[in-house]
Amino acid sequence: MKALVVEKAADRSLQDLNFAEAPVPTPAEHEVLIKVHAAGLNPVDYKIVEGGVSAWQYRYPTC
Repeated sequence: MKALVVEKAADRSLQDLNFAEAPVPTPAEHEVLIKVHAAGLNPVDYKIVEGGVSAWQYRYPTC
């Protein structure tokens, strides 16, 4: 499947987003696998890639 990824945590711009092939996940018990025909990149997504906003709190490290 296709995935939009940032290759290195140090890369922090939209130019560093790349399409890559990723393995199709295997659903575990009580999970389902759905086929997605389209997806989008929201403003909050690219703001996170570019380092976010200093007032935002992240659950996980961004780099």
